[in-house]
Amino acid sequence: MPIALLALVLVLAGGPAAAASFECRRNENRVEKLICADAVVSDLDEVLARFYAGATSALRSNAECIKPDQQAWLRRRDTCRDSACLDRSYRERLGELMALQPGINVRRRLDVPDVPRLVGALAPEPDRIMAPPVASKPFTVDGQFLYDDRQGAFVIRQPSGKQYIVLLDIMRHGDNATQMPVLEETSKGVTLTARGYLSSKQPATPYFDRRHCIYLYRAAN
Repeated sequence: MPIALLALVLVLAGGPAAAASFECRRNENRVEKLICADAVVSDLDEVLARFYAGATSALRSNAECIKPDQQAWLRRRDTCRDSACLDRSYRERLGELMALQPGINVRRRLDVPDVPRLVGALAPEPDRIMAPPVASKPFTVDGQFLYDDRQGAFVIRQPSGKQYIVLLDIMRHGDNATQMPVLEETSKGVTLTARGYLSSKQPATPYFDRRHCIYLYRAAN
């Protein structure tokens, strides 16, 4: 058999196993079996592996927030009972990570829904003097992401004028010193969504608990 034809046969014989981000021939997990049984979903799994790496690279020192976010998505994905659900779940996750990708990762015909795009994240502040233990609860808020000179902080400002502190100047170090000003500049006139944990204290300006990751999203359109 000619070498070129033999290579083609080997590729075709691999089927979905060659596309998934894991070895299909050794999977025992119910969801992984569903992924491997569907060539399209298997390919989406491989694409997501590249997107995950791309997001990790883009977030730099804040990349530690991607892992728990991905784990939360995996728990939602694992509730799927068929390939249609998996297809939808993968495309939504790809859409979430789209804005953090280098051009080489994005296929021209990659069909993803108009879901909020993750555009930034803030890793937990390790200094417990600056980020002491406080009672907090999950919280999401929409508004303009901007720097408030009076507060000395990056904030989310709602149309009503109410603000939520995202990052104080005293915690602005490392990649945050450059990434947050760039995000502010590129998000002018655009509503962002901040997701994290809000302190249960009631100061004049509420603030996100910096012991936890903060995720920043922008609408797809």
